[in-house]
Amino acid sequence: MNERVHGLVREVARDLLDEVTEDRGRHGPVFAEVLADTAPEDRTWDEAWRVARKGGTDYGDGILGRRLDPTEESRELDRDADRKFSMPQQKQLALNGEIPPVHYALKVMREFGMQQLRERAEQHGIDVASSRGGKRKTAVEMGTLVTAHSPLATKSDLLRWEQSIATGFSLIDLAETGFRFRRELRGRNEANTSRNSKAREVTAGPFGKAASLLHRVNPDLRSSAITAWSERTVRFAANLLLMDPDHPLLATALFTGGGLGDGLDGRHAELTGQVSRQGMEDDIRADLRQQTDVFQALARTAYRRGNMVAASNYALAEMLTPLSAYYRAEAESQGMIVAEGGMGTRVWTAILAGAGMQFNRHQDISDILSGMIVAAKVNTIEERRDVIKHGEASDYCLGVKEEYRERFMEDAQVRRGVIEPYAKHGLAVGTILLARSGFPLVMHEAA
Repeated sequence: MNERVHGLVREVARDLLDEVTEDRGRHGPVFAEVLADTAPEDRTWDEAWRVARKGGTDYGDGILGRRLDPTEESRELDRDADRKFSMPQQKQLALNGEIPPVHYALKVMREFGMQQLRERAEQHGIDVASSRGGKRKTAVEMGTLVTAHSPLATKSDLLRWEQSIATGFSLIDLAETGFRFRRELRGRNEANTSRNSKAREVTAGPFGKAASLLHRVNPDLRSSAITAWSERTVRFAANLLLMDPDHPLLATALFTGGGLGDGLDGRHAELTGQVSRQGMEDDIRADLRQQTDVFQALARTAYRRGNMVAASNYALAEMLTPLSAYYRAEAESQGMIVAEGGMGTRVWTAILAGAGMQFNRHQDISDILSGMIVAAKVNTIEERRDVIKHGEASDYCLGVKEEYRERFMEDAQVRRGVIEPYAKHGLAVGTILLARSGFPLVMHEAA
């Protein structure tokens, strides 16, 4: 009897929760009409509060839904309500000219891509339910809509900045879901080593051949010389971008070449037996210096162009990049293995930064690329912090280092010590760059 009563209560609770979820979706077109009929300067905090309350039900029904053992049907209902709530409003903002239309177009593309991924995952019996990065994407989107309904809607740069971060999280979540699907499809047992990046696996052959060729041509070549050449090339590319941002092709090419050198030095050291703790430390310093130099150059270039959104995002990247490396070292100092292959890691960040150099003249592209970098870094940092906090129980822990465990942990402690001053420096420089770009609430009002 008690079980029947308990089951009935759960069924009623689920029905009520589904009604709350569906009601959120029904309000999307209603709020879109408000955006269509009200000029930014006439919007009020009361209306913004209405939007915040209704959008906030996504957080509440998520908590309650997990306690009621959510089904795939209830998850899809929640996702559908989020789409119906946010997409009509974002479409209206694009029609109003308050946000660039490309953001809405990319959101449509993202939703289609996620639908295809989920269908494929279901065919293989793989669960690709929303990640925490996806939940951050939803939270930022809701915040953007609250701003759009408030008096802050007159601050065009602020709305554009929030939208750049929302689109960044949206695209990064699509990419990360694709990575997660591939990893589950191939089996998690492949990722039992700290060097688990698919990019590393793909490039191992070409880098190995190039390292072997270099060694034959110049047997006395030191791996440290390759590291130094790579750093000088990347930092020169950053300076070249600042000198001539209107012609970024050479700077982008040099940045790409220097980045390849960053992968080559490690393979050369392994081939020639030059692997050492000192070499590891030098490589970390060179890597952080060149990354932060590039983000400083991108931030300053965006500032000169009057693009305070991209300038703010690249300043945030300046702050977050060393922290990402620091938290990986912290997790590995406890013997935990974290993923190398996410969008916030070295290879993908370099790809996005290189694209940012090439397309620095295009405001909308710069906004989106820089927003993706920030979103990727935030996700990566939070994943690694989760591993530090929860250890093996974390969803982002790929395992525990078994072989050479003590050396592994000692090396990580050394890396953490090397990275720490760069993390402090990045926070300081990033803060100055943010203040210069007017981030966030003092961004200028629309003319």
